Amino acid sequence: MGRRIFRHRLAPATALLLHQREQCLLEGRCDEELFPKFSSSAPAPYLLLNSQGRIQEVNAAACGLLGRTREVLLGKRLSGFFTPESQSSFDLLLRQVSDGGLTQRGEGRVLSVDDAPFDVLLDVDASIVDGEFQHFRLIITDITAHGQVQQNLLDSLERLMAVALGRH
Repeated sequence: MGRRIFRHRLAPATALLLHQREQCLLEGRCDEELFPKFSSSAPAPYLLLNSQGRIQEVNAAACGLLGRTREVLLGKRLSGFFTPESQSSFDLLLRQVSDGGLTQRGEGRVLSVDDAPFDVLLDVDASIVDGEFQHFRLIITDITAHGQVQQNLLDSLERLMAVALGRH
């Protein structure tokens, strides 16, 4: 239940706050110093990426999820932290957002600091102001446990079907 609330309420709320912050800064109505306070305490792991997929900004939750410090992440291509199989899919996801301008959702596998892969859900959209691309906004969620539960359910269903069909 807690994960459901996070994915359906907190992650979109964080994206909305980011968008409001951008608008406020563009209009000169708010103080840039508010952002570090917000970014360090925001519950959803999010990143801002430039048009090449390089990390421009990252909050504390994303640093924790990726297992790296802000200093290590800034300026790096986010796809470099994905498994080789997921890198091209991630780049395609960014191209789809660039081409279509809509929010896109995808999944990928990220390598932890000790090279152990984990599964993530990616929600990406683009900030475009006056027709000009500003950056990609990305919310990243660890879904490894969800995938493991799903696989366990599929395995159990397969065993039940085998028993029901008399093939134990």
